[in-house]
Amino acid sequence: MNAGVLTDTYVFGALLGKGSSGDVYEAAPKSSCDNESPPTDFPYAVKVIPYSVPGRKDDDEKMKNKNLLNDRTAIANELAIMQHLQCDTTYVVRLVEVHETADTLYIVMERARGGDLLSTIAALPTLSEALVKDLFRQLLEAVQYLHRMGIAHRDLKLSNILCDHNLDTLAEGEEPRLQVKLADFGISCHLDSPTAVVKTVI
Repeated sequence: MNAGVLTDTYVFGALLGKGSSGDVYEAAPKSSCDNESPPTDFPYAVKVIPYSVPGRKDDDEKMKNKNLLNDRTAIANELAIMQHLQCDTTYVVRLVEVHETADTLYIVMERARGGDLLSTIAALPTLSEALVKDLFRQLLEAVQYLHRMGIAHRDLKLSNILCDHNLDTLAEGEEPRLQVKLADFGISCHLDSPTAVVKTVI
């Protein structure tokens, strides 16, 4: 990853995941770090989205095999959708800031401490009926919020459903608290009306 534009502000950690349009890395503000030791807390996630260049071999293969191209219009669409959804970040990751270079866009977001939903569920010894019902309620409310805002996500899966949780501080017998956050709006789209139908195939 070439993150020169951000290295004066953030320290980058491990790769968190790969999205439909770019890779996501954990990050910590330099102001919170000791110069002699690496950070122990990474409160942010940075999505690194490279702009595709027609004629470049890897990008031509991507377009041919996946029918997707990280052109500036598509990336601007993802960013615009994230900004549009920031009026309520209960179920959507919070956007912190955006940086752009000639060939890459960097989107700095809050980090969901629990990772994706699959990782969170795997870390639990059991799933109570009450917890499953609450997770399902949150997912329905999250999708309802997107649709109320005129957004179709189009890529809902476990890796794009993130979780904040309190698993590290649970007392014995205490029910965990999970907060769902939707992420990766790389192939989402804005609908002009409540009855509009998405006609593109992905």
